[in-house]
Amino acid sequence: MHPLASVFEQIYRDRLWTDGSGPGSDPANTGRYRVFIEQFLVQNDVRTVVDLGCGDWRSSRLIDWNGAGYLGVDVVESVIVLNKQRYQAGDIRFARLDDEDELPHADLLIVKDVLQHLPNSEIHRLSRLLGRFSRALVTNTVTSELHRPDGTVVRIADVNTDVPAGSMRPVDVLGAPFHWPGTEVLRYSCPWPRLGAWETKSTVLIRTALSDARG
Repeated sequence: MHPLASVFEQIYRDRLWTDGSGPGSDPANTGRYRVFIEQFLVQNDVRTVVDLGCGDWRSSRLIDWNGAGYLGVDVVESVIVLNKQRYQAGDIRFARLDDEDELPHADLLIVKDVLQHLPNSEIHRLSRLLGRFSRALVTNTVTSELHRPDGTVVRIADVNTDVPAGSMRPVDVLGAPFHWPGTEVLRYSCPWPRLGAWETKSTVLIRTALSDARG
């Protein structure tokens, strides 16, 4: 069992993210992201995908994976069990994540709304896995200011401040203390219902030496 499994099992069990994987995974809030992923898969001839922290798959089920072999992993066993029952078929597979070192190599690593819930030490640890993948797409809430329709601003935790596992703060992997080698390729807004405000999401593309070798 993964060391963080109990933390995230409790979050799902107690519905601490309101519903399943939270509003960031609601199909109503991921339209631009899903279109981007579909285009990226085609344009980059992606044949294999590893989705780290795949969550409840409410949005991902709507993505056309273009025939790529997809593996969704999560530390929460109850989530994986349901995903297998509902969505596993053909090239779509799911597995409980016990150890990141066991992840297979793939053309693309997806990490969406995961790092923002992990302590900085865990983010540093995960950075060493990037070399297993030709490319990585990493999405997080990226600013500490949330905007309400009336123009007022709600501040949450500072970007890249350290938090315990299961908590939340914005993460910018391009900035200190992480300095991941990437480029922002998508920015979009997502509602935060409990605060009545909108947060800003950013997707960063990371190309590795494996990508350069593939061409």
